[in-house]
Amino acid sequence: NVAVYNPETGKADRVGFRIEDGKKVRFFKSNDAII
Repeated sequence: NVAVYNPETGKADRVGFRIEDGKKVRFFKSNDAII
C-alpha cells in the first residue's frame, strides 16, 4: 500500500471511497476532503 500525501495536514493520510453525484470519489479519512 502507498500512503497518499495530504497537503492540508502536511502528513500521509488514509483514503476512502464514496459515491457523490453518481461518481466514485476518493477522500481523505482525517479531514473528509475530496482528493
